[in-house]
Amino acid sequence: MRKRVNGNTINSPEHDDKKILHRQIVEKEQELQKKRKEIGLFKTPLRTISLFASEALLILKTSLRELGRRYIITSISILLASSITFFRLFKGFHSHVFDPYFDEMVHCAKWMFLGVLSSVGLGTGLHTFLLNLGPFIAKTTFASGECGSLDFDLYGKNAFVCPLHTEQEQVTMMNVIYKVEFAVLCWGLGTAIGELPPYFVARGARLSGKSVESVEGLDFDKELKTDPDSDGTLKAVAYRSVSIVKSFFHAFLTKYTFITILVMASIPNPLFDLAGVTCGYSLIPFKTFFGATVIGKAIIKANLQAVLIVLIFSRKQLDIVITFIENIVPSVKQSLENFIAKEVSKFHPHSNNSSVVVEGKTIVGIVWDVILALMISWFLLSIITSMAVNRASSIDEIEIQRYKKKLSSKGHH
Repeated sequence: MRKRVNGNTINSPEHDDKKILHRQIVEKEQELQKKRKEIGLFKTPLRTISLFASEALLILKTSLRELGRRYIITSISILLASSITFFRLFKGFHSHVFDPYFDEMVHCAKWMFLGVLSSVGLGTGLHTFLLNLGPFIAKTTFASGECGSLDFDLYGKNAFVCPLHTEQEQVTMMNVIYKVEFAVLCWGLGTAIGELPPYFVARGARLSGKSVESVEGLDFDKELKTDPDSDGTLKAVAYRSVSIVKSFFHAFLTKYTFITILVMASIPNPLFDLAGVTCGYSLIPFKTFFGATVIGKAIIKANLQAVLIVLIFSRKQLDIVITFIENIVPSVKQSLENFIAKEVSKFHPHSNNSSVVVEGKTIVGIVWDVILALMISWFLLSIITSMAVNRASSIDEIEIQRYKKKLSSKGHH
């Protein structure tokens, strides 16, 4: 409360106490936030592992509790899974009808799981398009050129093996896309599902009366905003840029909800997590958010990426790319030739005229394996760290509430 004395406005003792109380709480929050920044397997391994295990156990308990509440859906799911397993294990008259559909379900589940891994988390997803789906489409494109047809299996022991007797056909880009379309759609559906956690977390925060800043990881510009050294630096520019994007996105989301989400989901951009958080906190209906995300990611974006891979890895374009690489780095010419010869030989394992099989791994193959291992390791580390930070944030939130009560009780005395 403010008072006027001799024409001057002065703060009352009560107002000053509130300012001091607020400053102490902010300082406490900054202290805890600083400690959370130290969480990591390389910085504080024991604390990180302990927090990760605690968070994983909490998620498991919560999941089991939710399954118990939804006992009807859980029972139906268990019954369905048991029936599928029974029909798969015990062969009979049903096998020739059931097995092909079961195989397709398994392949779709695999691609959906990889899609979820690609987009789950706030910027910590595993790039499974580059690691799995992209190479799969590229190999299909390359095999179609070598076989002169698309009459080959994509899975199983005879995957990508050219048939011994088949008529040559004109292989078009659309034919190749149609061949891999099922995998592309399943992967795209998985990426859409992986975007749901930020939406539900932000929605839960809004319904429980929390601010979006109170949920760790959801306030994208929080670190830039609270950094005392951010003024006049690159962080300040980044903060302003993110703020502009957020304001524009929120304005369009209010007027054109479905179209805005659809456009954001249809183009490769690192800010789609922002869309999920904003939609969840704004209480955008789930069917609107998920429907637009599925159309954008599974039907539009995933297929555009597939078309790009098919265009790049057609035999003509691939020869141009290989020649370009050999001109830039002549030392890799032999390794590339060995790698291509080995891949081509896999398409014609029964042919006497096939290229000479190169034994062992080529340098290109070894480098790819190393990159794959590093990316998977980084993904696992980021997931562990993220879960540990989430757990620490929950603990710190409880500590802040206790600290507020402690300060309030002192203020009353």
